[in-house]
Order: sequence, then C-alpha cells, then structure tokens
Amino acid sequence: MATKFDIDLLDRHLRQVQAEFDCQRHLSLLHCILRDEFGLTDEQIVEALTDGGNDRGIDAIHINRSTDPVIVNIFQTKQYQSKIAEKNFPSNEIDKILSYIHDFLNQSDAFLDSLNPALRDISVELAELFNHGRPLIRIFFCSNGTPLLPEQRLRLESSLKGYSYISTEEFHFDNLLDLVLAPQNANRERFLKASSNQIFSRSDGDVKGIIASVSASEIVKLIANAKDPSRADRALFNENIRVFLGIKNPVNKNILQSALSEDRFVFWYLNNGITIVCEEATYPQGYAHPAIRMIAPQIVNGAQTSHALLEAHQRDPSLINDVSVLVRIYETKRSDISQLVAIATNSQTRIYNRDLMSNDKAQIRIQKALELRGLYYERKRREYEDQPRERRIDALKFGQIVLAYTLRMPERARRDSDEIFSAYYDDIFTNIRDLDEIVSAWQCLREIEANHELVIAKRRRHTTNRAMRALAYANYHVLFLVSVLAQHRGINISDPGTRKTLIEVGINIVKEHIESDERGLYEIFRDPKTKERLIQLAERQDQLPEDFQLSLPLKIDSGLF
Repeated sequence: MATKFDIDLLDRHLRQVQAEFDCQRHLSLLHCILRDEFGLTDEQIVEALTDGGNDRGIDAIHINRSTDPVIVNIFQTKQYQSKIAEKNFPSNEIDKILSYIHDFLNQSDAFLDSLNPALRDISVELAELFNHGRPLIRIFFCSNGTPLLPEQRLRLESSLKGYSYISTEEFHFDNLLDLVLAPQNANRERFLKASSNQIFSRSDGDVKGIIASVSASEIVKLIANAKDPSRADRALFNENIRVFLGIKNPVNKNILQSALSEDRFVFWYLNNGITIVCEEATYPQGYAHPAIRMIAPQIVNGAQTSHALLEAHQRDPSLINDVSVLVRIYETKRSDISQLVAIATNSQTRIYNRDLMSNDKAQIRIQKALELRGLYYERKRREYEDQPRERRIDALKFGQIVLAYTLRMPERARRDSDEIFSAYYDDIFTNIRDLDEIVSAWQCLREIEANHELVIAKRRRHTTNRAMRALAYANYHVLFLVSVLAQHRGINISDPGTRKTLIEVGINIVKEHIESDERGLYEIFRDPKTKERLIQLAERQDQLPEDFQLSLPLKIDSGLF
C-alpha cells in the first residue's frame, strides 16, 4: 500500500517533469513513462502524442521500427490530479481502446474522419505497416493509481483473445515509483547462488572473472522487482531493459519453450548465458552452493534470456528448477574494461549503443570542446539534467544535426537514428570539420523546433491543415534547406536574424511540397528522394545552380574543431 511519503514523492517528481517538458499537468505522467521507461527522446515523445479531442482514448502511439517484427506501443493514461493513489484504473477507458482497435482492424467507414489529426496520421502509418506484415501491438494502461479491477482485466483479456499479436500491460503507482527511485536502486547488494561446485574464477590485475552455473530460479530471484515480482527490476538492466522485444518475439519464444520443455536440461548447452559486470564480486570458498555477492551489478548481455526465464517462472515455477544457466561475472572498477566487456558480449548485434560509446575518446573531446563554449554535451542521456535545457546538447541530437545539416541526409537523421552510434559513428563524431558551425546548426534546430512545438499544439484541432502538421515531421528537412541556402548565398548562420530568414524560407518550401505530395507524412520525410524535390523548389525560389552539390561526401579530411 502506498504511503503518504511515497505519494508526495511521486507527485513532486511529476511536477518536475511537467516543468521540464512545459506540458500540461495531465500529460506529465505520460511524459515520465515515455522518457524514463521507454527511453524516447523529446522529439519522439512529441511525435507519439495523440492526446486531445477525438483521441479515441489513446494518448500516445510509438512505433519501434528497430525490432523485427515492428512493435507498436499504444498508451492510455489516467492521471489523478489529487495525491490519492488508491484509485483503480477506470474500466470505461477499456471500451475506448477496444473500439479503436476494432475500427482500425476493420477499417470501418469514416474511421479516419473520427480521429484527430495526430491520431489520424499515426493510424495511416499503422495501416501501411499492416500492408507489409503484421506488427506486434502492446497496449499500456498507465495511471498514478492502482490497476484495473480483476473482473475488468478479465473482460479486457477476453475481448482480445482472438488477437495473438496484441498484448496488454498495466503500469501504475508502484511502477512509477520505481522509475523515480531507479538511480538509488543501482548500487544495491545482490547475490547469486552457484549450482554445486560448478564455479571457476581467475584474476588479472584489476580485473576478476567468475564463471558459474546457476539455477534459472536464481536468475529470477536476481532480476525480479521487489515490489512486483512479475516484472524485472529495470535498475539491473539500465538501458538494456528497453530493448527487450517481448515474449512473442520468435527468439524469446524459443527461449521460453526451451526452459519449459521436457528437454530443459539441455538449456545450458543451447543458450549463450548471461553476462554481468559489477564493481565487486566475491564468494566463500569450500561451500557446496556458494553465494556470489555482487556490488552494483549490471546485466550487459542476456536481457532476453533473463526476461524469458522470468516469464517461464510465472507459468510453472517448478519446471525451471531443472534449468541451469551459464553466468559470467566480471568485477572491475575500470569503466573502459566494463565498456569493452559490454561491447564484446553484445557483438552479435553489430550495433554500438550510445551508452557503450559514451566513454569513447571522440565523445570526450566533443564534450570538452563544448564545455569551453559554455555548453553541456550529454554523452549519456540526461547527464546534465540539473542544467538549463537551452545549454544542453544531447549526443543523439548532435548526431542527427550533423546528418541533416553537414552531411545533408535529413531522411537518415529521422529514419536511421539507431545507426548514429554504429554505422555513421566515425562520419559524425570523429571527422568534425567545424564545431562552431554545428553549434549554430543546433541553435537553428532549436528555433525550428520552437515553431514545431507551436504546430504540435495546434494540430490537436481539426482546423489545422496538413501542410502545417507536416512540420512535426519536417524539422530536419528544414534544417537541411537552411544548410543548402546558406551555402549558396555564402552566409554564416551564427546570426539569429539570418537563421530566422532562412528558416522561414525553408518552411515555405516544405509547405509547397506537401501540397503536391499526397503520401503519408511519415513516408514523405523518410524518402531520400524528398530532398531532391525540395531542392527543385528551392531552385525556383533561390536560383540555385544546376550543379549544386546535393550531398557532401561522408569522409571529411579536415581537422577536428
């Protein structure tokens, strides 16, 4: 049961989120969940929002295209304005979601006309997804109160029983409190009991390794949330918890089936195991089942296995007692060793997460150079959240700016943002030719997005036209046009008045193009040919030469900064 202290703590946190995002009070809970649980950027949150008139009970939809299959997360939230946490999620909200799902799947007459502009745009994207395959749909019921009543939960599950690709999850007061407390939870002492004497250790200077076989039930004990054992403790996974693909993902389904099968004894041989990095790892010698003590453990590889075993335990806890898992534990206080372990054990993905690259030399150099300019470069997400937002440059945003402005690839800035810290890393962060120009481009993007945010507020109304709504998707294309026009005119964009003029020209070019392109907005601004059409329009407005260089070469040989 929630205490008065906990209720007040969460209330104050949501007020802080409200101030940081400058959003309405009833949306602070949604912003908190999208940012802290799902790791969305400010821009992704704005694009996901559908709240407003004619939202059919849906407050946000986020499409995760980095997974296979694509995952669609639908959010319905209820934020109680009082501090009272003992209120169940309202059952009448279920019917709104079910009605939307039914109408969407059946494409009822006038379905799109019943939606507000934001929800209509995303629904068109969803329809395009279904034309190319069936995505997984996860519906989240979120509130700062308590879950649905059992009979209402049963009604919900019964209504969706025929849709194997649709799952539901509830996210309420205790889960929100975990988000607030997660940083404090990261340094807790944890234990893993080894199976019999199946344990080996070695030490090399300031690095120590322990390899052991442990029961799957021990993994479940390790990762289970203390307040809600059916959920994983996100503090153990840091960023990795957000890449869990769900139990319906084919790989995770196979892990689950293997753990519950008659041949579950071979699980140890078939699974890659779990890798843990911690600051300290010890175990007593001479015991049959030694308990390994870990300080500040982080599971850097094995998130899918861990979650699948948690699900297997919920289905039949007696069976997983027969399942053994290989665990590698590395003790080190050196951040570089911890980073290398995380990269090496996740090498099969061939994707370098921004957190894994946060201590790279190029990131540190950029941070130092921007610090000398009075700016805070966030190598890690929300690293300087106590500093003014207008002085903070996020590493991901930095990469998107370079892609759109310097490398002239605005569609990749939006479409391929997951590749910024992998495929495009060197081209963006290592080969910087003019840091001051990038800072000016960042200032320019802030000014574009100030206009963008105004449009987002307006697009809740049916009177907002399509050309105006397009700005919600076009920020990097406007920045691209600013780069094109500035180069042609031979001017520097460090001057605010110059930026304002070029932004207005860029916005007008985008609007003109939208009027003649009937495709979905999402598709338009992820199509590489769109920038070619924008260039053609710019030529008429700005007399650009026919041989104008559309895209700079990826490799830039100039010096750093």
